[in-house]
Amino acid sequence: MISEQVICLSAHQNPHFIMSMLEAGASGYLVKTISARELIAAVRTVVSGQAYLSPSITKDFVTHNVQGKNGNGSQPSNELTSRELEVLQLIAQGLHTSEIARHLCISPKTVLVHRHRIMDKLGLDTPVALVRHALHQGLVEPLDSVHWA
Repeated sequence: MISEQVICLSAHQNPHFIMSMLEAGASGYLVKTISARELIAAVRTVVSGQAYLSPSITKDFVTHNVQGKNGNGSQPSNELTSRELEVLQLIAQGLHTSEIARHLCISPKTVLVHRHRIMDKLGLDTPVALVRHALHQGLVEPLDSVHWA
């Protein structure tokens, strides 16, 4: 029997996002800035049955998940699900509810439910606060410059 292994390749280095991918079943997590050598090492590691994290994210990821947000070893109770992280990321990228719904193949009402839950879990009260949170957590890249037509 052949078992499938998944390695996530992402630009995001946020510990919440990494944890969500691992909880969803990924065996490895690589950042897009890796070298070909590291990619080969990751594939070999995962094929051998072990997990693999890019060395550039390992320290922050372990620190966050061992010490928690408060640095006291406890995990926060307001962790977002992988779907909530997807919705948050798309909101922060400026997509409207209907666009997010089409992108994720869910109803607009479901998008609004996710947004409400995200705001509750994070203690935020406006969509603008959601975008600020996403930028602060590295879920989206800030615009370097704005081009006006």
